[in-house]
Amino acid sequence: MAMRLDTALTERGLCTSRNRAQTSIAEGHVTVNGIVCLKASRQVSDTDEIQLTASLPYVGRGGFKIAYALSEFKISLKGLHCLDIGASTGGFTDCMLQNGAASVLAVDVGHDQIVQTLRDDPRVTVMEGTDIRSLSPETNGLPADFAACDVSFISLTQIIPYLSPLLKPHAHAVLLVKPQFEAGKQALNKHGIVKDEKTRQQVLRQIIDFSASSGFVPLGNCESPIKGGSGNTEYLLYLEKGLS
Repeated sequence: MAMRLDTALTERGLCTSRNRAQTSIAEGHVTVNGIVCLKASRQVSDTDEIQLTASLPYVGRGGFKIAYALSEFKISLKGLHCLDIGASTGGFTDCMLQNGAASVLAVDVGHDQIVQTLRDDPRVTVMEGTDIRSLSPETNGLPADFAACDVSFISLTQIIPYLSPLLKPHAHAVLLVKPQFEAGKQALNKHGIVKDEKTRQQVLRQIIDFSASSGFVPLGNCESPIKGGSGNTEYLLYLEKGLS
């Protein structure tokens, strides 16, 4: 029976989720009958030989983004209680655990996305169907020592004011700034990409300034090593919760 390549990778137990399968395919780690295939929608049959040429260190591509931030900003998570906002399949959560986090509260508005291996990990508390703006400091696992945020289809200006109460004093956070969800439709080309570098930098500056006005101290920023949906350039913003 024919099926999509990403589905086949999951069905055969080569990947823990379709999201991870799609990442493996996009990064050139999958071969079909000995030939690298970069198309997740390719139809394959039971007789096709499918192989992973390299294993991925995280359950989702987001893990690469937060790993880069931890290295770039020299952040240690050893023994910290962390908050993952927009957890999706759990790439951020997985990376934080691998970097010594004592626990992670993984929050997402969606359902049935976080992989089973993380659900089964006693260090992880999963809150699906949950908007971060509905949480309080009394929520189990909060306030956190560190937070990472990767959300889509919403501006960070709608998230940042609700983040501070969920963090301990002087806690740190890394936010993924996505110009495609900040700049407005007029800034997108027909493929949904913010091509103009000046516009992207304006967005980054606006989020930095908004964070500062919301009680955070901006400590640094850098371009994400992995592009976002449709190929958009995104940025990692490193913050510290201020005293106010």
